[in-house]
Amino acid sequence: RAYAVWPTPHGALAGACIALAYLYYGMVLGPRTWYSVWAAGARWTLGIATLPMVACFLLAWRCDPGMIPPQPEAVVVGVASGELRAEDLLAVAVSRKFARAKYSRMFSCYVARFDHDCPWISNAVGAGNHAYFVGFVTLCTVCLVRALDASLPPSLACFVGLYPHSRATPCPPSL
Repeated sequence: RAYAVWPTPHGALAGACIALAYLYYGMVLGPRTWYSVWAAGARWTLGIATLPMVACFLLAWRCDPGMIPPQPEAVVVGVASGELRAEDLLAVAVSRKFARAKYSRMFSCYVARFDHDCPWISNAVGAGNHAYFVGFVTLCTVCLVRALDASLPPSLACFVGLYPHSRATPCPPSL
């Protein structure tokens, strides 16, 4: 099994960072921009994208990344018959070499269409979970950009005095 049963410290850090970002938005940015027209879209985006983002994270973490199981019998038969040469074998994986497959030292497995070892999802990213990983990263980016988009215009407008009559939390007094 390639993936970690429990998240690595990096994976726990990723989950904590995402949770803290939602907590910060809900407790600090959300109330300050509650009546803002800018923030209405962000609340909808976060509400709609959160569940798929968590689902993609869990699937990327728990899915098989495309492990190629050891094939000792096929290797022995191939070497004995002369079909396989030493450069065609990957000894640590007890398998023949495949195109775009790589041995993951972090998770001790041979992965088809290997992309990278991802400590944030505590799994290797390969043929089996690449789509879930891309979905997770894309949804994280959409949520982050949308939350920043919702919080920056009212905050910047507050500092330059564009919305003095806003119903949002009042601007801090000028120094």
